[in-house]
Parts: sequence; C-alpha cells; structure tokens
Amino acid sequence: MTQEYLQDQFRTRLKDLPGTAAIRAARENAMSSFNAVGYPTRKLEDWRYTDLKPLATGEFDPVPDSPPKDAAVRTQQLIEELGLNSEDSPIVFVDGHPVAGDQMPTSQDGLKILSLAEAWDSAEEFAADNEFNGRPLAALNMAFAVNGVCLRVADGTQIDQPIHLVFIASERPYVAPQPRIIIDLGSDSTLRIVEHFIGRGQCSAWTNVVTQISQQPRSELILYRLQEHGRAHLHTELLTAKLAEDAKLKLGYLDLGGKLVRNDIQVDLAKPGASCELFGLFMPADGQHIDNHIRVDHTAPRTVSHETFRGIIGDRGHGVFNGKVVVHRNAQKIDATQSSDNLLLSDHAEIDTKPELEIYADDVKCSHGATIGQLDENQLFYLRSRGVDNETARGLLTFAFANDILQRFDLPKLREHVIRRVLNQLPGRQQWDELL
Repeated sequence: MTQEYLQDQFRTRLKDLPGTAAIRAARENAMSSFNAVGYPTRKLEDWRYTDLKPLATGEFDPVPDSPPKDAAVRTQQLIEELGLNSEDSPIVFVDGHPVAGDQMPTSQDGLKILSLAEAWDSAEEFAADNEFNGRPLAALNMAFAVNGVCLRVADGTQIDQPIHLVFIASERPYVAPQPRIIIDLGSDSTLRIVEHFIGRGQCSAWTNVVTQISQQPRSELILYRLQEHGRAHLHTELLTAKLAEDAKLKLGYLDLGGKLVRNDIQVDLAKPGASCELFGLFMPADGQHIDNHIRVDHTAPRTVSHETFRGIIGDRGHGVFNGKVVVHRNAQKIDATQSSDNLLLSDHAEIDTKPELEIYADDVKCSHGATIGQLDENQLFYLRSRGVDNETARGLLTFAFANDILQRFDLPKLREHVIRRVLNQLPGRQQWDELL
C-alpha cells in the first residue's frame, strides 16, 4: 500500500468511519502523521532487522467488507480448535468485524463492554491515542479503525472469568483489518484477558492491531496473547500500557504463525510501586520472520520489571528480540531484569538479539543477558542411547527449553492448548501422544 493509495482510501472512506467529531479529527491527525513519515525503513535503528516492503507493495484493503456468510462454519471450527465453548463467551471478530455485530456481550456488574464503533459513536470517555511520534503503523490504525472492543472495570471490581477476544483472519486475500482494543482498569480492580489471533488461510493478508491499557492504583491485569495466523499472513501490533501506583501487569506472548510479525510493547511504570512481568515464546521457521520490540520505562521510583523471552528458530526462520529498559532520572530503587534465550535448530536459522539498559539513576538493581545456542549433543546422545529416536530426542530437548515459558500461562485450559500447539511444531511430534 503506497502512501498515495492509502491517502485515496482515507479520503474515500472517512465519511463512513465511526466516531464523533473529536474522533474524526483524531483520524485526520493520524493520517497526516503517517503521511509525514511513511512506513518505517531499515535505516531506522528500531527497524534495522525488519523490512516492511510486503506492506508497502501490496494493495491491501484497510477497511474490509464483512466476511461472506459461509465463513461462519469455518469460524466455529477455529473457535473449537482454541478449546473455547459457549461457557467461555468469546468475543469474536472475523476480518475485523464482530460476529455478533456491534452488540457486545452483556456488561457485568463493574465491567462495561462496548464495541469500538459503539464507544466512538457515543460520549463514552474511551480515549483515542493521539501520540504517533515514531508509531506510523499505530497512526494507520487510528485512521482506519472500524471496530474492536473497549473494556472498563470499575473501582474495586474483581472479574473472575477470563475475557476471550478472538480475531480470526478469513481466507480472503489482501484484507487489512485495523482492530483496536482499549482496556481501562479502575483502582483495586482485577481482570484477565486472552487475545487469540488465528487463521488457516494461505493467502496474503495483514492484521494491524493496537492495544491501549490504562491501570489505576493497585489494579491487576493479566493479558495473554496468542498468534497463530497462516504462514502468508502479516501481523503488526502495538501495545501501550501506563501503570499508576502499585498497579501490576502480566503480559504473556506466544507467536507461532505469520509470515512477518512485528510486536511492539511499550510499558510506562509511571508511579511508585508499579510492576510488570513480560514473557514470551516465538518459533519462526520456513521463511517466517518474528520481531519482538519491547521498551519499559521506569519513570517513577520503586518500580519493578522482569522480561523473559525465548526463541526457538527453525530452518530458514529469523527471530528478533530488542528489549530496552529505561530508568529515568530520579527513579531510584528500581529492580529490572531482562533475559533473551534462543535455540537454533538449523544452520540456516537466524536470531538477532539486543537487550539494552539505559540508566539515569544510581540506586538501582538492573541486569540483562542473552544466550544463543544449539541442542546439546551429549544430551541427545544420552536419550538416543536409551532407545529414543533422534527426532523424538530433539523434540524432547526443544520442548524442555520452551516449557519454562509455557508453564507461565497459568490458566489450565489455555496452558494445555499452548502446549499442544507448540508440541505440534516440534520434531518427532507424531510420538508425543504416546509419551505424554
């Protein structure tokens, strides 16, 4: 999509996009911001390992029509693959369109659920993000976003049932939905969310998603994000979170699908006592490119962050991890750790890893580290000497490497699903049902 093509699309579509006058002004500001800088290029340090030419050269539709009616059967099959049923009450989108229309599930006591279109067409105070400096893809999302979901948890409310958000890519080529998720937690509230991005089509399509999180004092949010797109899909994502006093955030990422995947995570520990735990597993192979870009700002004193990411890079796969922790001036008593561990399964696997610390205070406890290695030949020999064939032995050792991350998904049904999905991509997988 060239800038000229996108500008033409914006002029044509703007009048039909949802939103009040303020939202419309934000859309125009976003489009102007994108036009000023265009797509990120590899000349930029933050994008040196990721080439967005597939986006710039394809004519994707940023406001796709509703999917055909015959997509309903396939949609139900994919939901069942995720292990979800009616009791889970998933909120499902296909190519960016809610399956139930703009009617969201009934709000619970203390939890308000609105579609993005409903929120932006009303006087609801769900803010539109107007900060696009260095975020051109987020600007595109703001310009073209048609739907998504807004979740607001009232002060003192504990929501026990996890909220499942399911974003399905149909098998239509060149659609480019721009979903937006807005999460607002009041003081002393708790919420758990699972985001599923899934598709089985082999045609080229693009999902460009933005998630905005705002947490008030002592709130707790757990958000797990699973990405299982088809192998021709492009997925770009920005998650921003701002945490107040003693707020807690736990983020878990799993990336198995997609042709080109770029995850941007930006967390601001804005007030004393705020803390976040981030972990993830990514498994590119067969020409896949998965890039994780994380920045945690310790803006306030007595804040804590822990990052643990693991990459399993298969034949012709390319993984990227760039994690930066910034400790701001006068942000004392900081505890921050970063860990990037990577396993190469082939001589043609590639990983670029770059953990960074940027510290402007002196009373801090910060560490970072990165490892890159292959399967241990001694361990492989040990397993083979006890009757385990080579492929199964390689799979066992690879799974042991991944399992540290998988066990952190602490919802039992979800953990079982992610384990099965990871096992399905490992060597010797046909033997797993007998071994487990």
